[in-house]
This record gives sequence, structure tokens and C-alpha cells, in this order.
Amino acid sequence: REAILDLDLADFPVRWTELPHFLQPRAAQAGGAQLIHDNRPANLLTSGFVERGDPDAALAGAAFTVSGAIDTSYVEHAY
Repeated sequence: REAILDLDLADFPVRWTELPHFLQPRAAQAGGAQLIHDNRPANLLTSGFVERGDPDAALAGAAFTVSGAIDTSYVEHAY
């Protein structure tokens, strides 16, 4: 960090303006926080719900089960 602060950026070819920012996700999602993208309420890209349970019991009680192998290409996970 100290090395970065010691840099002389007078001739650096990029100019920027520091904008309000958040260092914690909860702060970025709080009401009144400036939106990064207008079409993403609460600065949230996506949301979901993962249901938990007993998979062995669910399979044992299922009327039908299917098994197989599926290969897919590499998928980037919303970084």
C-alpha cells in the first residue's frame, strides 16, 4: 500500500474522479445507497434460494427416478 501511495501520477495517462463507494456488501445494498447500475435494484446482480433437505429420503419416496451423465461447457459464475 505504501508503494502505491508513493507513486507520482502527475504524468499518468489516465484521469479519474473518486466517487462514493462502499467496502461492505450490506452497505452497498442498504436503502439510499447509490446504484452502480440503474437496472439492478439494491446493487444486487442476482438472488436465489437453495432448499435443503434429505436427498436419500426424497429419492426413496419418489415414484420415479432417472439417472444419467451430462457434460456441459465451462460456465463463468457471475463474477
